[in-house]
Amino acid sequence: MDISIDAYIDRFKQEHTSGCLTKWMYDHPTATKIVQLAGGVLSAVAAMAGPSGMGWLGGVGMLGSAGSWLFLRYGSCARHDPTVHLYEEKRCKGGNLTYHGDIPVLELRGKKPRQWGYAHGLLLGAEIYALKSNLDLAIHTMMRHPHAEDLPNVLEKVLEHVPPEYLLELRGLSEGFNTWAAQSGAPMRLTVGDVLLIHLITDSKHFSPKDLERRWRDDLREHMHGGTVLGCTSLLDRDDRDRVVFGRNMDWCPFGEAGGKSLLIVWKVKGIAAFGVPGMIGVVTGWNKHNVAMAMNVCPGETTEVNGMPAILFNRHVLEVAESVPRARELMGRIQPLGPYHLTIADPKDGSCFSFYQDQDGAHHRRDLQGREIQVLNWEYPLCEGGYFNSAKREELLTSYFEGAQHIPKRHPKLMEHALQLAPYVNSWITMHSFVFRPGADRVKISWNNGYAASGWWAEVRMSQFFR
Repeated sequence: MDISIDAYIDRFKQEHTSGCLTKWMYDHPTATKIVQLAGGVLSAVAAMAGPSGMGWLGGVGMLGSAGSWLFLRYGSCARHDPTVHLYEEKRCKGGNLTYHGDIPVLELRGKKPRQWGYAHGLLLGAEIYALKSNLDLAIHTMMRHPHAEDLPNVLEKVLEHVPPEYLLELRGLSEGFNTWAAQSGAPMRLTVGDVLLIHLITDSKHFSPKDLERRWRDDLREHMHGGTVLGCTSLLDRDDRDRVVFGRNMDWCPFGEAGGKSLLIVWKVKGIAAFGVPGMIGVVTGWNKHNVAMAMNVCPGETTEVNGMPAILFNRHVLEVAESVPRARELMGRIQPLGPYHLTIADPKDGSCFSFYQDQDGAHHRRDLQGREIQVLNWEYPLCEGGYFNSAKREELLTSYFEGAQHIPKRHPKLMEHALQLAPYVNSWITMHSFVFRPGADRVKISWNNGYAASGWWAEVRMSQFFR
């Protein structure tokens, strides 16, 4: 017997989703603060006044309160209300920082890439400083990854594959930030190498600058490696009018507040828009004036040579020149990224996922949207082995979800939105932003936060409105 889509979604969530501590912290920010404060006070009293056993428990309680505060401050799940505007609207030559409704937007104008970068660094200097400070603490201090000055050979080689206009924009960004830092009295300065290293974060699951620098310098044969975290999800489907629906969750540690400080960067003359964090000029999730939308997922692999662009700069290049999915398919035979990852692209009528360097002969593996939905997770395609980033669990959950909806007469776009909300595997503690694109209807829904973004407040706008 047919049931409504709302009834199906409610029933599926009841049967297949589960609670966890991080989700509770995200859903109850006020209660979390009360528990932290009360736990800290009571634990301190127990530690000072109680017998040895109570003192031990008090110490554990104090560590728990401090640990949860540190997790929210430097990790994830510090819930942000997108209707509270964090940015001050301002402008300078080459760009202006403004709001479209509740969506913060950095509009870059004119035709000079170096000027775009300068405006970016100057207008977002405070946010870049805060995010870079947290990133340095996590990446360089705690995880002991090298700084840009320790990687001269690798970064020089990467720069050989960066288009000249992107290099100008990176240089302008460092100059704009350094101008802001001098004016504000901030101690940090950024070189082009520092900015480039930030742009290599999305390649870190297959490309280790530290290992490669050591190999080139010392001629060592070492195996490259990557960490293990939860991963992004991209989904392609069609609605009951046969129009493409493209859903996307972007998972990455926000290092405190990067998710809540996400914003849309629009290059007016290029006709492209990218949703991301201050300090990055590439595309992780974005679209163009032709209503072509794209999103990337990382995956495992091993990159030992530098023969292409960093992923997010490659994505931007594709978005700048592809007016349709068929056009993007043509491009993939002529240009290449640095290493393996998945790039999902959709237009009003068509959709494809490109998995770079993952066929047996090292060619790009492609899946086109045909009869049923396409799931893009974080293992390698077409093998789908290893469970990387919990991909096996997510595939099982999403397959069950979409197969169970086959009997629903109308395939409403809300089916995609609620697929992205399946916690804690699809919608996770490091889901920084969520998108539902409907290119044929010129609509996109956006949600962003410091974790569990798909469970938050959604803004819905026209894709074309940012290019007027």
